[in-house]
Amino acid sequence: MKPNIAANALDIQKKKPQPQTDIFLNKKIVAPEKLKILVLSGNDIITDELEFIHKCTNLIKLDLSHNHISKVPVKVGIDKLTKLQILYLHNNKIENAGGLEGVFMLQKLVHLTIRDNPIERLPRISHLIVNVMQGLKMLGERVIQVE
Repeated sequence: MKPNIAANALDIQKKKPQPQTDIFLNKKIVAPEKLKILVLSGNDIITDELEFIHKCTNLIKLDLSHNHISKVPVKVGIDKLTKLQILYLHNNKIENAGGLEGVFMLQKLVHLTIRDNPIERLPRISHLIVNVMQGLKMLGERVIQVE
C-alpha cells in the first residue's frame, strides 16, 4: 500500500497486518519533524512501537486508533508533542487511567477518543479524564460542558 502523503500529512492506514510495524514506520516517516497530521490507524501497533513518536514534534493530529496499544507512557516521549490537539486512541487495549499517563501530559489536547477500549468500562473514567485534562473540549463525540 502506498502512503498518502500531503505537504504536512502522512496517512499510513493498514487494512492487512504488517509484520515488524516499527521497522515499517521508521522507513515511511522520513521527516517526522515536518508532519502535522499522522494517521496510523489499523497498523497493529503495540505500546513498544510508539518509540518513534517523540520525533514528530509538530504534530497537531495523531490517529492511533484500531491498534493494539495498551498504554501511552511518558517514556515514549509523547510529552514532546507540545502542539498536539487531536488524539484518536479508540479501539485499542487501554485498560486503566495509568495507560493514559503520557496523554495526561498533553497540555494543548482538545479532542481525545478512547471508546472501544477496556478502560471505557471503568466507572467515572470520563469524569477523571476531564478533571485531569482541563483544556479538553471533546471526549469522544461528547462536547465537554464547563460548569
